[in-house]
Amino acid sequence: MKTKITLKIIFVTLLIVILIGLVILVFSNNEDEDVNKIVDYKIVDNTTSCTEGLEEIYKDNKSTYYLPCIKSANIEIVWDNGEKDLLKNAINNKKVTIESLKEHGLEVYEYEN
Repeated sequence: MKTKITLKIIFVTLLIVILIGLVILVFSNNEDEDVNKIVDYKIVDNTTSCTEGLEEIYKDNKSTYYLPCIKSANIEIVWDNGEKDLLKNAINNKKVTIESLKEHGLEVYEYEN
C-alpha cells in the first residue's frame, strides 16, 4: 500500500516538474520573439556627404563596430510595417543586431577590443 502511494507521489511530482519546465520554455521563447518580431527591414542611408572618420555604433565585450564615416544620424531602419528608427536607436533598443545589419548590406568595420 505504501509503495502505491509513493509511486503516485513520484508520478505527480514528475508531472508537475515537466509542466513547470514547459511553462518556463514557452515564456523564454516569447522573450526572444519580442526582440525579433519585425524581421524584415530596409536600411535607408540619407547621407549626402560624409565627414571623414570612423563612427562607433556599437560595442560589446568582444568587439567595437564602426561606420566608415560619421553618418549614423542619416541612416534609418524602415521596418516592413512602415515604422522607422534611426540606426543607433534600433541597435540600442535591440531591434537589430550587427550581424543582421551586415546581412542587409550595411558597411560595418569590426575591431576586437
